[in-house]
Amino acid sequence: MSDDDDNNSGQDTIITSVDPGSTNCGIAKYSVAQDRFLFLGLADLRTSRAGDIVDRLHEYMTVTEPESFSGTNLVVVERQMGTVVRNMCLEAAIRTRWRGQCICVAPQAVMRHYGIPSGISRQEKKKEMVGIVKAFLTTRERAMAERVVEKRRAANRQAKQDHKNLLLRIKQQKRKRKRIPKLNLPFPTIKFDDIYEAAAQALWAAEEKLGHKVKRRRRQRRRRRRRRRKQTTLSTAWNSPSPPPPPPLPIEKSVIVID
Repeated sequence: MSDDDDNNSGQDTIITSVDPGSTNCGIAKYSVAQDRFLFLGLADLRTSRAGDIVDRLHEYMTVTEPESFSGTNLVVVERQMGTVVRNMCLEAAIRTRWRGQCICVAPQAVMRHYGIPSGISRQEKKKEMVGIVKAFLTTRERAMAERVVEKRRAANRQAKQDHKNLLLRIKQQKRKRKRIPKLNLPFPTIKFDDIYEAAAQALWAAEEKLGHKVKRRRRQRRRRRRRRRKQTTLSTAWNSPSPPPPPPLPIEKSVIVID
């Protein structure tokens, strides 16, 4: 963290948002006074046991990326369902560590805040949220997120190569055995959406809980588009020739017979 950020942390409200996940844990740190994101990260907290994921989170916060939670005044964490034990452990650890400074938010509240309908699929909801949050991010913040994902992809490629080398070494050492043990190590796909979901939660907390007005770039764009469409419609209607009048209706001639 820079000296300017340390000086502003005393009078500034810094929100750190966490989207819990063992493979892709999205973290976003937002400064209310500066109206920008100070940190965007994607943590890999995979472990063999569910209880060790808390130690992995502590290692990420203190050793790997100490900038992620430094100077935080408010922590926002997504509420987890009772199906994934590791994610529930992360939520409980974060709420315990920042007791009194942590807000547990439901995903539906964030979607309602941004006007995302509830009748669509999960993939479409994520796509809508990513499109909304990208409108708030500047070019510098987008480049920050892309660097994080590229770093994770490089680490994933290196892990796959190490796995292949390990299997080749096992085959060379145990050629006589008919059955060669295979190591099925997990290489999950890296989800770019988790960073934007954490950023959406941070913006939600800044607006709903703190009453801060985030720069509405998306609304400004919509207003500009509406103005352009309105101007285009008016100019087209003004310059276009008037349509020809409709043909007159036929008049039926009635014959009156007088006896």
